[in-house]
Amino acid sequence: MMKNMCYVKYAQESIEQESHLMEQQIASYNLPSQSFEKSPIAHSKLIETIQNVNIREDLLNQYKQIALQSRAQLCQVYFKSIQEEKEEYTKKYHDLVKQMWSDYHSNDPNQKLPQTMIQLIEQRCQMISQRLKCIYQFKAQYVSS
Repeated sequence: MMKNMCYVKYAQESIEQESHLMEQQIASYNLPSQSFEKSPIAHSKLIETIQNVNIREDLLNQYKQIALQSRAQLCQVYFKSIQEEKEEYTKKYHDLVKQMWSDYHSNDPNQKLPQTMIQLIEQRCQMISQRLKCIYQFKAQYVSS
């Protein structure tokens, strides 16, 4: 049970931290310094070879709109999947905590979980959360620099 709880807590916290990191990255992508015009994808050699200025500008505008829409849709899909995973692992973790307390209050001496063991499991889960928060804070600093 402890191994399963720790695994689920690790997954739950990883997804939570990944969500925060993604939010920070999207905020930085929306800065003026990260505009579409300054991105490598904005400079299509194929479009730049078109001689007619009006056609080239129209194609470039369409290209820009498609790229921005695609990025927005990808972000929505990613956030939706993260949210679903977060809910799934949160439910699993809460179910395991309920089971642990149920085992603690069990009348069956073979299934009864000692209070010390419960405290150790809770401490371990807290340590997992703290470590992952630390790792993702470092990752966020590394990515933003």
